[in-house]
Amino acid sequence: MSEEKPKYDRTWGDEDNLGGPIRVANMADDMINEVHRAASLRGHIRSRHELLGIMHEEWAEVCDVIHTNGPDESLRKELVQLGAMCLRAAYECNGLGRGA
Repeated sequence: MSEEKPKYDRTWGDEDNLGGPIRVANMADDMINEVHRAASLRGHIRSRHELLGIMHEEWAEVCDVIHTNGPDESLRKELVQLGAMCLRAAYECNGLGRGA
């Protein structure tokens, strides 16, 4: 009987351009650290509209770096921040009112 692979495999191989599992794990750690940093600066997200504003701001910053052909490190920084806000939103969304 063959062993079934998990549905989602976090350990991408080195054959891709992502640098393998350690690089991906480091990026995930960077996002988690950014979640904590942002939460300590701004507190909890209070409404869906605030969430939308935060996500829009982060997306606009990613677009700015791309449109100005900014350095890879700037793009990575903005993508980490966008990813962190996605994680934070997913974590906090249960407490956000629909009418907010």
